[in-house]
Amino acid sequence: MTGYVDNFQRQIQQPTIIEQSSSRKIVSIIKYLILFLTTVCLILEIITIIIGASIGNIFAEFSMFLDRSYHSLTQFIIVLGIIMLLIVLYGCVGIMLESMTIINIYIIVYSVTIVMEIIIVVTAYSMVDNADSMLKERMKHAFLEFYNDRGAQRSINHTQQRLQCCGFDSYSDWYSWPHHEDFESSIPVSCFPSPHYEIPFQIGCFGRLSELITHSLNIIGSGTLISIIFQVICLISAIVFLLQLKNYRKETVSQSTNNGNSTNSAAVSSIFGLETIPEEKTPI
Repeated sequence: MTGYVDNFQRQIQQPTIIEQSSSRKIVSIIKYLILFLTTVCLILEIITIIIGASIGNIFAEFSMFLDRSYHSLTQFIIVLGIIMLLIVLYGCVGIMLESMTIINIYIIVYSVTIVMEIIIVVTAYSMVDNADSMLKERMKHAFLEFYNDRGAQRSINHTQQRLQCCGFDSYSDWYSWPHHEDFESSIPVSCFPSPHYEIPFQIGCFGRLSELITHSLNIIGSGTLISIIFQVICLISAIVFLLQLKNYRKETVSQSTNNGNSTNSAAVSSIFGLETIPEEKTPI
């Protein structure tokens, strides 16, 4: 009777073990796939922080010609990149531990930060459209104040040497502006590659600086957009993993409950169903 019960239990538990093993494999595959994608997002966040810091230094060099919003944008990118980096690390821990609570928090917070990055992309591309009008106004004012404002003089000299440019549109602009008596020439020394050269830079500073600022903003917009695409993939993968993990745990609980009920019913049937009363033969 004991052997019959054991065989009956093994027949019930064998399909259950196979189902649990296949579900466990699916969860493990999704888990390691998400860890790979999360590692990619981690690298992208580090690159985003580096880009934000590099472009922030560029904007700082030409701060006199830029609005405060340009500096705020790069600072926001750096801060948000650090926050995203911590969130991704937090998500990696939750995925490795298979903690549904940590993964839920990770998904919610990560979604909010992705929305913030979308705002960065929109802001960067809108700044591209307004960059020329802002630069034109600020640079013209600085060139006209070159002989009266020490700050404007330092900024323009730095810009002309850094970008190898001269004047607003070209070096001939210096001849049309009022010349100061303290300067030997109408064209500043910063317009020349070397003090001994007589030919100034031929390209104007407005075009050079406009190109640099526009290129920097496009890098911010396109780089952040690429990062968002990978982040959305990581987010969707995390949601899929969470749902699969929930289903796996529900199946494990229900199957263990069914196994317990099957064992009890087998034991009851073995007690009451196998003990039959033999029939008595009546002698003829």
